[in-house]
Amino acid sequence: MTELWVLGSGSAGNAIYLSTGETRLLIDIGFGPRQLSQRLEQIGANPADIHAVLVSHEHSDHIRGLKFLNYHRNISCYANRQTAEAMNQACGFLPEGLRLFSNGDPFSIGDVTINPFSVVHDAIDPVGFEILCNGLKIAVATDLGCVTSLVRERMKDSNCVIIEANHDEGLLKNNLHRPWSLKQRILGRSGHLSNENAGRLVAEIAHEGLRTVVLAHVSRDCNTPALAKSTVEKHLAKARMSHIPVLVAKQNEVSDSIPVG
Repeated sequence: MTELWVLGSGSAGNAIYLSTGETRLLIDIGFGPRQLSQRLEQIGANPADIHAVLVSHEHSDHIRGLKFLNYHRNISCYANRQTAEAMNQACGFLPEGLRLFSNGDPFSIGDVTINPFSVVHDAIDPVGFEILCNGLKIAVATDLGCVTSLVRERMKDSNCVIIEANHDEGLLKNNLHRPWSLKQRILGRSGHLSNENAGRLVAEIAHEGLRTVVLAHVSRDCNTPALAKSTVEKHLAKARMSHIPVLVAKQNEVSDSIPVG
């Protein structure tokens, strides 16, 4: 049985929990040890049972809880070489159980196969993850500024997609509290995905086997959960795929168990 939860997603922290029954993984570890433990407890997950953490990139909202692995040495940490080097610079240490992967080279942890794929974002070597388990496919890309052909290829045929819908372009451009330089960074090719671009991607890869779309990394002041959801649903309706449910991950709440298969 495949079970999936978003423990939280946004600029203050990101983490996803996946269990196949045999294998249990965290995708990113962006909450401090105490907060992460509390969120795992909410879903009945025991850190002693977690096999590994997959790190997408080195930004603090994805690695803030790295010290958690010092307390739970049973958990391996997987990252590509450049991300590991950046993690070491940011945190001053690397987990003892660090294992390196190469983008585009699938590897297995228990009964889960992971294919890390490159995305465009303002990190050293960021990735998304194509995850295969129990005959299902989950695709995760929570920080990316644009949709490339590789992203489309890795995310198609998924049973569950977790994709960034960071901002509404109008709300971002009209936001009085953000400097123009920051707006340019967010809107740029290496920034963050807008609702519209997320919606276009989801509509393009939608198929009858897509069980759930989860919108992640929703901005607190340049977006709303309702606006992100309605924008993506609009694109799905145009593609005649309006029956596919769209969920929005929250920053301060653990999600319900997410339907995958």
